[in-house]
Amino acid sequence: MLVRPEGTPPPADDADLAQRVQEAERRDTGGPVVAGIDLGPTTGGVLRFAFEAAAVRSGDLRIVYCWNPPVGYVQGVGGDLRWRADIAAEGASMVRSLLEPWSKEYPGVSVNGHGEIGSPARHLVEAGARASLVVIGRRTNRYWPGEPRIGHVAHAVLHHSPAPVAVVPQD
Repeated sequence: MLVRPEGTPPPADDADLAQRVQEAERRDTGGPVVAGIDLGPTTGGVLRFAFEAAAVRSGDLRIVYCWNPPVGYVQGVGGDLRWRADIAAEGASMVRSLLEPWSKEYPGVSVNGHGEIGSPARHLVEAGARASLVVIGRRTNRYWPGEPRIGHVAHAVLHHSPAPVAVVPQD
């Protein structure tokens, strides 16, 4: 997070940071809200936050669900990659089912949900390039309950997303 008074130029010693700050300041806030979800039972907080943010912003919400197969995951003989399309389609179907009641609760929000194969962080950062806000979740640390920590996906999105990021705690 970069905190500085509005209109203050970014530090001159970091050209990359200066460029990113200027791009963020020029960003069109009419872009969609992007939310990264898993399909677990704790997704409700992320979805509620994302739908409410989309309702007060552009009215557009893009839901991204990703599954990153384990290293060496091969389905079928000879490395047949058709399984990727099947899994992406199954993920998209599950996302649509999950979003149905939320779409009824927020009829003014146009929602587009889809499933992806690959790194959730990469897909969310790419989607954030056109977004006015990226919404992600943060689970409670199961080893150190009560201690606020983020996982690797939230960490990567916070560091690399060109759009503002909202991290929603999940139970």
